Formats: sequence, structure tokens, C-alpha cells
Amino acid sequence: MSLNISTNSTTPTNADVGSSCSNKTSVLRVLLVTSLVAAAGVCAGVAYDQLSKSEANVAILTFNSIADAALARAKANALQKLDAAAVMATLFAWQFPDADQWPFVEMA
Repeated sequence: MSLNISTNSTTPTNADVGSSCSNKTSVLRVLLVTSLVAAAGVCAGVAYDQLSKSEANVAILTFNSIADAALARAKANALQKLDAAAVMATLFAWQFPDADQWPFVEMA
């Protein structure tokens, strides 16, 4: 008895099924890794954008807060100087009530 084995068979063998399954698995793994890297890139880009906007807002708010406090303090100092000038003018008015008594004193 002799067995006639044809090499032109159309039915896949176990080796062919294993290699095509391995090939599909490799393609799916590459696709998975690529999609995960793309998702990580998108997430990193969005996070960077949001963080930079947040830092810019914090910087603007901090500057405005410091500027408002400085402006309020400068206004308070100017008002104190005006009040001091008014007090000093009142003291000079009481100090030199009559210009005839002090002919050689000149007030600027």
C-alpha cells in the first residue's frame, strides 16, 4: 500500500492556522499599542493646554491682587500726606496768627 500525499492541498494545515493566528495577534497588538500611544499623546496635549491656561490665570489673578493692594496703600499714603498737610497748615495758622506781628517771616 502506498499513500499518495498531494502537496497542492487547499485545506490549511495546523502550521498555517497557527501562523495566521500569530500574524493577526501581532497586528492587533501593534494596533493596540499605537492607539494607546495616540490616546496618551492626546491626553498629554489636553493636560498641558489646561495647565498652561490655569497657570496664566493664576499669574494674572496674583498680579491683579498685588496691584490692587499696592494701589490702595498708595492712595492711603497720599490721603495721609494731605491730612498731615492740612494739620500742619492749621498749626502754622495758630503759630503765626497775625502777619503784622511777624514782618520778617515768610511762609511759602
